Amino acid sequence: MEYSIGVIGKKEEILAFKGVGVDTFFVTTSFEVEELLLKFRKDKSITYAIIFLSEELFQGISKDVLERVTQEALPAIVPLPGVNGSTGFGDTRMREFVKQAVGSDIFAN
Repeated sequence: MEYSIGVIGKKEEILAFKGVGVDTFFVTTSFEVEELLLKFRKDKSITYAIIFLSEELFQGISKDVLERVTQEALPAIVPLPGVNGSTGFGDTRMREFVKQAVGSDIFAN
């Protein structure tokens, strides 16, 4: 099976990815993101290993939809900082994953 990389976000944030051959999906709301992610989950012919998603839109996804989409190992959904820089959401999310996997917060000061 062949996997691809996708990027979801606002046009001004992700347009550059289109130039390097990454599948780009321009959206403006978290609801549109949810619809896309559920479509990818349902359609088994769409095979993304990684989906980069702008942090701002990522934060608006409902917990229910996120849990349904991430039940399996793939796709990995990775927060992508917006044009105004990182909100810290991606760091917090990664910290939670590591804490869950390791059993403690190894990044704690």
